[in-house]
Amino acid sequence: MGTTVSHSGLPSGLPCQDISYDGSASVSSSSESAKILHFSSTRAKSVIANKVAPVVISYNCREEYQIHKDVFKSNYMMGRINEKMPEHFLIQGKYFLVKDNYRGMDVLNTEAAIGVANFRQARGELPVFGMGQPTLKGFQKILEMVHQQGHQEIMFFCLREEPVLFLRQGDDFIPYSPRDPENLHENLCGLFPRVSPNKLEPVIQRELLELSLLKENTYYVYNDIEHFEGDPHAVTIQKEDDVCVMEEVYKRSMFSRPALRYHRLMLCSEEVPQESHFDAFIDVMRGVSARDYFLKKAVHNLQTYFYLIVFYAYLDQQLPLGLPLTFSRWMRIHPDFYRILAQSNLSELQARPDLITKGTRVLVSDSHVSLDIMSTRRDMKVANFRRAPNQPVYGMAQPDSEGLTHLLRYLSETPRAFPVVLWVNLRDQIVLEVDGHTFSPRESEEPDRPLHIPVTSGQQIENLENDLKRELFGCKKWLEVRQDGEKHLKSTKSCLTCHDMAQWQKELFPQLQYARVPLSSSETITERELDRLTTTMQAVLDEQAQPALLFSCHDGRGKTTVAMVVTVLLLWHTNGFPADSQDVDLNIRVPDCRYSKGEFEVVQSVVRVLPAGQARKREVDEALDSVSETMTPMHYHLREIIISTYRQIRSAKSEAEAEMLKLQSLQFLERYILLILFNTYLFLEKPLAWDKPFSQWMVEVAARVGLYDIFDELGFPEFEDFQSSTLSKMRYRWQQIPSSFQPFRGQLM
Repeated sequence: MGTTVSHSGLPSGLPCQDISYDGSASVSSSSESAKILHFSSTRAKSVIANKVAPVVISYNCREEYQIHKDVFKSNYMMGRINEKMPEHFLIQGKYFLVKDNYRGMDVLNTEAAIGVANFRQARGELPVFGMGQPTLKGFQKILEMVHQQGHQEIMFFCLREEPVLFLRQGDDFIPYSPRDPENLHENLCGLFPRVSPNKLEPVIQRELLELSLLKENTYYVYNDIEHFEGDPHAVTIQKEDDVCVMEEVYKRSMFSRPALRYHRLMLCSEEVPQESHFDAFIDVMRGVSARDYFLKKAVHNLQTYFYLIVFYAYLDQQLPLGLPLTFSRWMRIHPDFYRILAQSNLSELQARPDLITKGTRVLVSDSHVSLDIMSTRRDMKVANFRRAPNQPVYGMAQPDSEGLTHLLRYLSETPRAFPVVLWVNLRDQIVLEVDGHTFSPRESEEPDRPLHIPVTSGQQIENLENDLKRELFGCKKWLEVRQDGEKHLKSTKSCLTCHDMAQWQKELFPQLQYARVPLSSSETITERELDRLTTTMQAVLDEQAQPALLFSCHDGRGKTTVAMVVTVLLLWHTNGFPADSQDVDLNIRVPDCRYSKGEFEVVQSVVRVLPAGQARKREVDEALDSVSETMTPMHYHLREIIISTYRQIRSAKSEAEAEMLKLQSLQFLERYILLILFNTYLFLEKPLAWDKPFSQWMVEVAARVGLYDIFDELGFPEFEDFQSSTLSKMRYRWQQIPSSFQPFRGQLM
């Protein structure tokens, strides 16, 4: 069989160089060039020529399109299978378009009954199916058949590396693929990743439209490369809808079947799959597995059920009164419902400890080279150690046993010599000291993202730590751990929980007391978390006049700083404020310093309704500055970080990053306002010795004056139209807790 290709030009703008090839077909030159375009006289109304291109206005002026002069340039390619066949345009200057479903391909004889060649199912009734390349109608028929078998979610994998085009023939779209003239029986191989078929298919689609225009809306394809009966066949291509690419055929079906998932994994039929191909397949299965799908759907249904119950409670309470409050307003004065909604997914509490020993999760060291930004590890044996001036309030990053011993000795020596040292652990993550170094579990694929446990008490997380401790001691193999981005193998010789560390230190320093008060986020804090912090502080302050209060979290920054500020405010209200605290003016000289001072419009709207609101804000600002004054310039304190984070949005590299920065800036703003409200609570409830919890005061007092209305319209009106963002609403913002971004590992509770 001889294959001839003649050079007569290709429409300008078609990227012939997208595919490189080493053709051996005979090439002959030709002076032929397209001079005339033929249009049906029944359609053309008028042809207007101009310097750019002829403009064709079709019958009844329903169509208007422009044909550029580049089409007439003589640089296209034409060819034929043999001398007895007509010459026609080639795809990408070289390739013939051949039908995928050739005679004899259907060895399983399924095409007549099912509509798809070689359709089969894995043995054992497993929901795994395979088939040849389907037509559009064949694909839709398979989807319907699989759905009727009871399969709600369908994941369809296209494994073809070569470009595939679907041409309209009757009421169906038939798949064709470009073939090399030297090997018409084999698909193109080795194109990906150099050339992506998802990008090449639209190029060929446009090329077919332009080339068919030169031949009275026809293009020649091959249906039988064995016997060439009737080949080449002329197919009509009049408009874009006559040619579809792979995505158009498969993804359009997702609109009528929302549970359908489509993925294209490019595998070359002539090569052994690479490790990266298996990785890509696992990534897809991990991301949209049936278990994850149904768990997410279960959480959604649970939240819907929750709202129905809450709405019924609203009707039960308000209907006898004539519905004086709208449901939205009623929800805002019952904010606990939004907090409960954020705890819909508690599956992490049921995560098995053997996820570590089986490799799904790994132990990651708490210490890394960039953690100690205050450079205190060398002297104090812990990172980011600091003290609030003139107050027995200290903060630090996660200590190990050596660092804790050094700190307790430091606090026990003269001139400090504290009779009681209360260590408050603020972490909501599992923490274990293994062979002298502290580690926490993380996903093996995301070792830089901490795992947060949605607990409401320290005892819950200590129980989980003990479970993991027993699992590690029972493991007889070496475990993979990560430290500073490097993998290491470790055998467990000693293992201590944080409670174990405190008990061991108490034998050396009897004055040590330990408390676990987990905070759920480094960016924000809840009313009930402030209750737990206050209760813990009051218990030790009532018993001892001069205790040292030592707080720690993973990095000694966000959570630790919040706890230090809360404690400083509590001590000031108990022992008296500094003499000059009411006269303090923030000495900030930076651009837009009013925002560095926390003077946002929403903050001012809160301050205006509070008794002595400006004084309460100044006290919080002084407390913030006192616990942050020893920080480096790179470490913003809780007020300055609001505007700092918001300004980063404009330089975000992606929409997802910008959305995350927007969320964080709103959380920082909400935390700042909540601290001002907490200070107001301390001031107003001091005569009653703070017998009423802060969370109760917020509902009974703050909600009545509309402060939760402000939280439900939180934003930066001085910079943007914040009401267009769902994050301004409590319902959506409060659901963005760190544990909500983690994969399902346990059972839905």
